Amino acid sequence: MKPRILGSTCLFLAIALPSPALSAAQPTFASPWVGLWQAQFEGQPSVILTLGDDNGQLGGAVVFNVVSREGGQPRVIGHDAHAIMNPRIDGDTLHFQVIRRGDNRQLDMTVRIAADGAAKLHCQNCGNDAPVVDIVRER
Repeated sequence: MKPRILGSTCLFLAIALPSPALSAAQPTFASPWVGLWQAQFEGQPSVILTLGDDNGQLGGAVVFNVVSREGGQPRVIGHDAHAIMNPRIDGDTLHFQVIRRGDNRQLDMTVRIAADGAAKLHCQNCGNDAPVVDIVRER
């Protein structure tokens, strides 16, 4: 395997899998959360949330895409990937944190699942104008 591909694979696994210390302290989660969740903005993927429980504990990563309308057509021009921290489920809501780059501020995120399987992603401490994003589980 080429060193670059191996390095990318290791980085993805380090981001996507929860730390062993956190895994021992958390209960096993139900499968409705496991999968690839996506939000769209003007036909472009704006948020990608990947959740897994391969080791019996919930863990994953979230990618916030930067979508630009410059030049007329919307397109993804950048990515901001984060490992999710401290995931916990409270009823129909997943709570987790990410660390914002630049100022290292901890952002408190929630994903609330609806009866139809769709969900809403929201940053709880990003200000009153923080959008609520519709996010759908891809199969």
